[in-house]
Amino acid sequence: MLSILALGAIWGSSFLFMRLTVPEIGSYWTVTLRIVFGALFLLTVSIIRKNPLHFQTHWRHYCVVGFSGMAFPFFMYAYASQTLPAGYMAVLNATVPYWASVLGVIIFNEAMGWPKLVGLVIGLIGVAVLVQLGHLELNLETLVAVAACLIATLCYALCATYIKKYSQSVPALTMSTGAMVMASLMLLPFAPWADRSLTATPTVWISVICLGMLCSGIAYLIYLPLIERMGLIKSSLVTFAIPVFAFLWGVLFLGEMITLRILLGVALVLGGTALVLYIKKP
Repeated sequence: MLSILALGAIWGSSFLFMRLTVPEIGSYWTVTLRIVFGALFLLTVSIIRKNPLHFQTHWRHYCVVGFSGMAFPFFMYAYASQTLPAGYMAVLNATVPYWASVLGVIIFNEAMGWPKLVGLVIGLIGVAVLVQLGHLELNLETLVAVAACLIATLCYALCATYIKKYSQSVPALTMSTGAMVMASLMLLPFAPWADRSLTATPTVWISVICLGMLCSGIAYLIYLPLIERMGLIKSSLVTFAIPVFAFLWGVLFLGEMITLRILLGVALVLGGTALVLYIKKP
């Protein structure tokens, strides 16, 4: 339980850090530095643990996972952070199990079942309530930002599906490190065309380092043993902790608002997620 709360606090803070960094250094440097710092941290851990990456064997997996599970969805969230509060993005992040369920039906012929189907409907209603009844103005900019978050969660689900289908034999730490290194190599060549200069305040530098080393480095070291100990489904309970901490950090450090209408949307999305993750006991 402590591991789940720690992960919720760490990943919930990632939305706060993005809100702090993107306005100053732009989406490109926020995402690229996050991945570079995360890669350096995990590489250090791999060296200490004498964990080989076998790039010649696994480089294709690293490319796919690095792009679909890190670089592209990180960009989507960085873009959305210019419009949406941290708590909103964290709640939309909870839609990953929805996409995973749909992909499971399409790719693995898994049964949907009534709990999951009802959960999908409730979750979609929750997203609509959050967008329409929250304190943000409902306009094209807001809708595009919400769509960016949903595209990011779809990418996470596609990445998980790819790993399940093609690369389960690659150890989790090896995959995380190799994919983050590969994502860094994909992004760094585009530095001359970055949307902003790399000039920032100490607060922004601290935020982007935390994004990389804490939210993309230490978090993996907590999450991977959690999956091994509790299993993928039970470890997904962190999904419920992330929005709670994201709203908390947003209120404490960014002065963001929480209203009863927002809480209604949050309750619907998380309630839908609970049904999607529901497993009937034999």
